[in-house]
Amino acid sequence: MHEEGRSLSKPSISIIIPVFNASCYLSRCIKSIRGQSFVAWELIVVDDGSTDDSADIYHRFASLDNRIHIFRQKNAGPSSARNTGIRHAKGDYVVFVDADDWLEPNMLATLHALIKTSDLALCGYYRDFFKPHKNIFKEISVTIPSTTLHLYDIDNTVFNELYKKSYLNALWNKLYRNDFIKKNSLCFREDIQIGEDLLFNLAYLSNINTIRISSEPLYHYVEENSRSLTRKFTPERIRYNELVYQSICTFKTDVLSLTHPNTVDSDIYLRGCFTILEQIFSSKDLRETEKNIYVQKILNSAFTSQAINATGCRSLEFVLYRVLLKIKVPFLLKAFTHFRLFVKKMLR
Repeated sequence: MHEEGRSLSKPSISIIIPVFNASCYLSRCIKSIRGQSFVAWELIVVDDGSTDDSADIYHRFASLDNRIHIFRQKNAGPSSARNTGIRHAKGDYVVFVDADDWLEPNMLATLHALIKTSDLALCGYYRDFFKPHKNIFKEISVTIPSTTLHLYDIDNTVFNELYKKSYLNALWNKLYRNDFIKKNSLCFREDIQIGEDLLFNLAYLSNINTIRISSEPLYHYVEENSRSLTRKFTPERIRYNELVYQSICTFKTDVLSLTHPNTVDSDIYLRGCFTILEQIFSSKDLRETEKNIYVQKILNSAFTSQAINATGCRSLEFVLYRVLLKIKVPFLLKAFTHFRLFVKKMLR
């Protein structure tokens, strides 16, 4: 047995981390896992074709702890890496962790206690906003009260709260039952780059009954300004935004039996539209004629029309989204998206 390691015949929890060029953060992440009060885990590190020093870091930890297992593959994206992790997971339960994030010491113990009497366990989380190249950050806790939910109890109010606070689409604040994943052949779609986490969660939720939630924020989700504000536009982003909205609408109707339109999913879709519009108008790779084509594609989408006509949150932000998309004046859209981007930069 490696020094400081623990020998486990069968781990209770499999922790899956996709790694791609994460050398700046990976040590902090793995240290937070090794520091868990719950010790019956295995860590599955899936190196998705890293070209930095990530391998040196995870090999060093693996030499100290034989609960850490390494798998390497050619770069194929985080969905492929997570699917590789699922195939190798031996634990009764599965938790997904991003390499640039970290865990509070009692996260695994808390979720493990909850899932003993449920099909899915969730906890609150922190959003940590780092200033590029500075040692300061803003930390916001995102929580909902501790509760037990049955799928048939989820009405529009509960749904809105879960979706608005990213409890539906996030992977990393949850503990899943591995037998449910294997029995239902659940995996991450590798053909899309946005919304694959949500689609996995919707498929999982469609096969369970009981959810237990801890209000305690136990996961640190890191958002770096330099990364979040410079995502480049690709035409597929429009399709991904529509796919996520369509999937949510179908889940609400077919699984939750919800038909009332006053839900926050329409707001999230419209916010996604404006994020894409920011990328289009800010792009230096697109000609003006191409920008106009993609803008018109968003404006004329049946999903955009559906979301505009739904009654979501009545805050000024979403009222503006609906008005601007409804009147379809490209000049106003461009001016507003540049103003929105400026405000986001100032706030972060």
